Amino acid sequence: MAAAAAPPRPRVMVLPFPAQGHVMPLMELSRRLVDHGFEVDFVNTEYNQARVLAALETAGGETGAAVHAGIHLVSIPDGMGADCDRTDVVKLGQGLPAAMLGRLEELIRARNTRWVVADVSMSWVLDLVATVSVRVALFLTYSAAIFALRAHVPKLIEDGIIDENGNVKRNERIQLSPKMPAITAAELPWTGVGNSPEARRAVIQGAIKYTPYTLADTILCNTFQEIESEALALLPKEPLAIGPLVASKPTSAGHFWPQDLTSLAWLDAQAPSSVVYVAFGSFTVFDTTRLQELADGLVLTGRQFLWVIRPNFTNGVDEGWLDEFRCRVGGKGLVVGWAPQQRVLSHPSVACFISHCGWNSTMEGVCHGVPFLCWPYFADQFLNQSYICDMWGTGLRICTDEQGIVTKEEIRDKVARLLGEGHVIPLMELSHRLVDYGFQIDFINTEFNHDCILKSMQDKGVILEGIHMLSIPDGMDPADDHTDIGKLVGGLPDAMFSPLEEIIKIKKIKWVIADVSMSWALKLTSTVGVRIALFSTYSASVFALRMKLPEIIEDGVIDESGNVKMHKMVQLMPPIDSTEIPWVSLGSTAERRRVNIRNVINTNQLMALAETIICNTFREVEPEALALLPNAFPIGPLVAPMSKLTGNFWSEDQTCLTWLEKQAPGSVIYVAFGSSTVFDAIRFQELANGLVLSGRPFLWVVRPNFTKEIKEEWLNQFKQSVGGKGLIVTWAPQQRVLSHPSVACFMTHCGWNSTMEGVLQGVPFLCCPYFADQFCNQSYVCNVWKTGLKLCANEQGVITKEEIVDKVAQLLGDEDVKARAVMWKNKACASIREGGSSHENLLELVKLLQEG
Repeated sequence: MAAAAAPPRPRVMVLPFPAQGHVMPLMELSRRLVDHGFEVDFVNTEYNQARVLAALETAGGETGAAVHAGIHLVSIPDGMGADCDRTDVVKLGQGLPAAMLGRLEELIRARNTRWVVADVSMSWVLDLVATVSVRVALFLTYSAAIFALRAHVPKLIEDGIIDENGNVKRNERIQLSPKMPAITAAELPWTGVGNSPEARRAVIQGAIKYTPYTLADTILCNTFQEIESEALALLPKEPLAIGPLVASKPTSAGHFWPQDLTSLAWLDAQAPSSVVYVAFGSFTVFDTTRLQELADGLVLTGRQFLWVIRPNFTNGVDEGWLDEFRCRVGGKGLVVGWAPQQRVLSHPSVACFISHCGWNSTMEGVCHGVPFLCWPYFADQFLNQSYICDMWGTGLRICTDEQGIVTKEEIRDKVARLLGEGHVIPLMELSHRLVDYGFQIDFINTEFNHDCILKSMQDKGVILEGIHMLSIPDGMDPADDHTDIGKLVGGLPDAMFSPLEEIIKIKKIKWVIADVSMSWALKLTSTVGVRIALFSTYSASVFALRMKLPEIIEDGVIDESGNVKMHKMVQLMPPIDSTEIPWVSLGSTAERRRVNIRNVINTNQLMALAETIICNTFREVEPEALALLPNAFPIGPLVAPMSKLTGNFWSEDQTCLTWLEKQAPGSVIYVAFGSSTVFDAIRFQELANGLVLSGRPFLWVVRPNFTKEIKEEWLNQFKQSVGGKGLIVTWAPQQRVLSHPSVACFMTHCGWNSTMEGVLQGVPFLCCPYFADQFCNQSYVCNVWKTGLKLCANEQGVITKEEIVDKVAQLLGDEDVKARAVMWKNKACASIREGGSSHENLLELVKLLQEG
């Protein structure tokens, strides 16, 4: 007997909105459904179908380029003429129901389709439930938070925040849950889409019409539970979170443009973590000004870049300009028409992702652990930016000026801020001290830090004697400022090692003093025969903890990926919770943390090559930790004289000193959070309100990039409301502030450099650590030296105004804390005076360096 025919495979129709970031995840879902025994009819518009087939033809024999067996590409007209502008998403979307519904009904009947997986932006497909009795699963091509917000639109209209035409009536901050991202009403996806009031009204009405989703059998989300748990809990029908849906093969049918695979060969030639990847999806359009500012900004960063410029990415710029730009940058940058994005993001040479923050691109970046520089364009992209910058802490906002332009300086300055300056300042002061003992110093910065410091010197009229400022490209973009420090460090050896060798050979240098975070420089001892002293820019305790890290892993406290396995106190001095070990909090993914941990362990093995460890601390303040470092020279606190260059990246506002003169002794709260800390709107406003409610005058450093959710108007209103009671500056001469008699306490992030400055000036601390070693420093302040108090966050991670008021009152009412702060000031001052422990160690260091 003949074998029975196999039963037909169940058939599913998949219907994406005709945009690249919508097609790609649904194509990947289709692949997975086929792997589970389904046949899939993948419905494109005719316009996009032609583009997809052309891209496949261009891909030729590239692995994975062909359409996956079991996926049948079907096309239907989109209702637009051949010459219509399909980047007008509102017009495109409005015409789809009339153009497609009838054809979809015919297709469903002809193929006996039982299920349709429809892009949520095509929610009108729910009408098919009544006409052809098909079951529908809605697929979220944006975040679960946006879907929850969409269901909230009627309430926003009822509350008078927006009207039924999408006009903003009250530009309020909207946050559905404390653990969900916040946006302003002006950033709602449905208010920023559409070139006319009629278009916005149509978008709003579409959102309202299909808000209940009662006809959908289920909701599929391109997200995952761990990253959007709060938002998913707000969705109806218990949604299925099945993301991130990133392509399982090197290329995937679904690209609208041919992928330029030469970009991968170019990336192979770049140093690890050196390349800025720039891509803005399939709809973003730049005018000439924005394009040229971006181009100039990429050049000014001094980093390599891979920039995707689609054929329709810009209006008003001809091919001649692009060719000229390519010639100008040479091998420093590569411009392509379209890139294999997942392969790019997974490439070890990529340092960060300048992105429009479309949800598909966001998920791809998250999946590959790449930090973001966020440049949203419209729709849901602003909320995705809020997730990245405020909730996950894996990126930074790129901000526009008053004309709505992202300037080249803004792009460049983001790089400068993320590099931080707490390592430069103490090493600059050590350099000054060595010059005083007859040495000539070659002080090596990265190229951009070099420019920032020279600008600060120019603003202050500083002339260096004995210090020669040199620069080397770092090959890195430091776009991740607090969760991916390992990535910044990872790219430096390849970029800097050879230039350092050349400088040492040419100048016949005998000694190198290297930041401990640059421990790879110890290999210079074997290549050019130089002697090396390592400089610890963090406490001796953290250095000792670093050396103890293999033992902590062996004991099962954390694993090699930085995951905490035992929640316990690590008993060093000061004791530290295992969740606050510096390398546990650095890295946006388990793989990144694993690399960070591995880098520490590998460089620990080089420590024997160091002649000594120079520590910015003093023996009296860290005796137990220093006892664990037998070859250490504690020579701190390394605090620069008021008149000398400090290595600041921003110009100091000297007017604050005049303001301080007018305040009563011991009355002012000084607030400064270093060069990397970033506050969201809630934290910023709670801090502002807390300072006002404290009833004390305050001096608050608010860097230009300290918060990006607070508008300039709000800050100006706040300044006016506090009058002379408070002063806000962009950067302050910190040592002169801390030494001023009007200062009562220091609210700080507890960076080690700031901690040492506060100790030296005898100022009590209010501690608000942000990441890395700052938690250990807080433990020193609050638990060991007992010169300050911890500001505690609530369950939502926010330090409330009430907490600030209470702790200010408690701290400044505690005479014992003030007395201990003065005691440690006296010990610190004694240590650096002639005959003191740090001064004697400095003399020993000078003798060692003079040996050559």
